[in-house]
Amino acid sequence: MRHPFLSILLILVLCFPLSWGHHDVYASMKKKGKSTSSSKSSNKKKSNKKDKAHSKSRSSKSKKGKKGKRKSVDNMSIKAYYDSYQVFLIDTTLTPGLRYMHFLYGPLKHPVYVVEMNVLDPSLKVGVIKGLNKNDGLERIGDMFTRIDSTVRDSLLTAVNANFWRAYRNTAIGPLVTNGEVVQMSNFKNWTSAFFDNKNRMYIDRFDLSGTIRNENGTKWEVSYVNERLDSNGISVYNTYAGSEIPFVPNMAIDKAAQDFLDNKPANQDDSTEEELDIEQLKAELTEAKRQSNIEYPRVKVQIRYLRTPAVNKEVPCLVNAVDTGTVGMPLRGAVISFGKNYHPDSIPAAGDTLFIKFSTGLKDTVPFMQAVCGTPRLVANGSPKHEAEYEGSRNVRFVSHNLPRTAIGTNFKRTKNYIVMVDPSGKGRGANLAQMAAIMKKLGAHDAMNLDGGGSSMMVVCGENVCNNSRVPSGRRISAALAVFRKQMILRDKNVNTE
Repeated sequence: MRHPFLSILLILVLCFPLSWGHHDVYASMKKKGKSTSSSKSSNKKKSNKKDKAHSKSRSSKSKKGKKGKRKSVDNMSIKAYYDSYQVFLIDTTLTPGLRYMHFLYGPLKHPVYVVEMNVLDPSLKVGVIKGLNKNDGLERIGDMFTRIDSTVRDSLLTAVNANFWRAYRNTAIGPLVTNGEVVQMSNFKNWTSAFFDNKNRMYIDRFDLSGTIRNENGTKWEVSYVNERLDSNGISVYNTYAGSEIPFVPNMAIDKAAQDFLDNKPANQDDSTEEELDIEQLKAELTEAKRQSNIEYPRVKVQIRYLRTPAVNKEVPCLVNAVDTGTVGMPLRGAVISFGKNYHPDSIPAAGDTLFIKFSTGLKDTVPFMQAVCGTPRLVANGSPKHEAEYEGSRNVRFVSHNLPRTAIGTNFKRTKNYIVMVDPSGKGRGANLAQMAAIMKKLGAHDAMNLDGGGSSMMVVCGENVCNNSRVPSGRRISAALAVFRKQMILRDKNVNTE
C-alpha cells in the first residue's frame, strides 16, 4: 500500500495544467491503484499457489538470494508467472481514441508505460520522425516535440524511440519510412520491421524492402541504395533526408566527432548495451563517408519531381527536371537518382522524361505503406509470446537476458489497436529482459509485437512531457528516429466511430 502523502503528491503532479496546448489531457487522470483481479486477497491466494508449485524446484537448490529466485523462472513459465500481478497507477484518455496507462506488472513490479491507439479513429495518425530531418541526424524526443510543434499543423501527442542506429555514422539500421519516403532501404540480418498502411494499421514481419525504376518505354532499373552509395556501380536514390545537395560532403573533425559520440552516451552505463568509443573505428567510419562522397561526385545524376505523394508498394510517377554531374541540388518535393559508372550514357533518362519509382515490401506488397520502423527481435508472433532473438542474430547475453529499459510496439489480432510500450528501470533490476517483455506485450493484447531500440535510448514523451520524470525539459540521449502519434487538424469527427 502506498503512503497517503505520496498518493496526494502524485495526484497534484498529474492534475497540474500543462502549457503545451493540451490543458485537458492530464486533468482527468485518476490514480486507481487497483489490481486486475477481483480483490487483493485473491491475488495473494494465486501467488501462494504458485509459490507451492515451485517449492520443490526451489528446495533442491541452495539459497541464492533474490537473484537466484529470479533466474529460476524459465521462459516457459513467464506468462503464468506474470498474469497474477498487475496494479494500475494511471489509466486515462489523452484524446478521443488515445489511451494512456501506467501500471506495475509481475512480481518484479516492472514500471510499464503504454499508449494504446484506436486505429479506427480517423482523427489520429501514426508518423515517423527522423532526427533533424537528416539521414544521419540525431535528436532528443523533447526537441522533436518543439520542432514539430512549430512546423507541422497536426498535433504531436506522443512519441517513443524507434530504430537502432549505427555508431559513428548515426544512420538508422533497417528499413525506415516516413510519409511514404524511404529513408533507409537496406535490411539487416533477419531483423523484424513494422510497416503502417495509410489507415494506421500495423503489419509486423520480416519485410524485404527493394526498389525499381522504369520509364515509359518499359526499361527497368534496380535501386541499389537509398541515401548512400557504397561503390561506383549501381543506382542510388537520394531524397530530402540526404541533404540539400548531392553528394553531401562530411567535414566533421575527428576530435569533434569523438566528443559528439561521448556526449550522447547514456549517463547510466548499466542501462546500456552500447559499445565503447573506439577512435580507430571512428576514423575508419569518417574516412569511409568521405570515400563514398568522392565516388558519388562524378556520377550522372537525374533530378526528379514527384507527381504523386510517395507510398511504399505504389508506383510513383516522376518528372525529370534536369540531368547533371558533380554537385546537384535537391529538388523541392522530389529526389535525385544517381546512375553508376556501369550504365551507358545513352541509357540514362533525359530532361522531360517521365519515370516511375516503386519501393516494394515483398510480403503484403499490395498494401500501400506510409510509415515503417525496424527493430529486433520479434516478441509476439501470431499470438505466441516467445522472442526470436537467436533467429534474428542477437545472441548477446546482456541484450537478451538482463533487465534493461525496453521499448516495444504491437497490434491486436484485428489490427484495430496499436500498442506503444516502454518499460523503465526506475531502480536497479526493474527493467525487463526479452522474455518478460514478450509476456507484457501479450498481456496487453498484442497478437504481434516487436522490440525497438532500448537501453539508454528508451524514452516516452506524452504531450511534451517525459513520463519517467514528469519534466518538459528535453532530456535523455539523442536518437535517430521516433515513432509518434499525431492528432490531425481540420477533420470532421465521425460520431459513430468505434472507440472500444
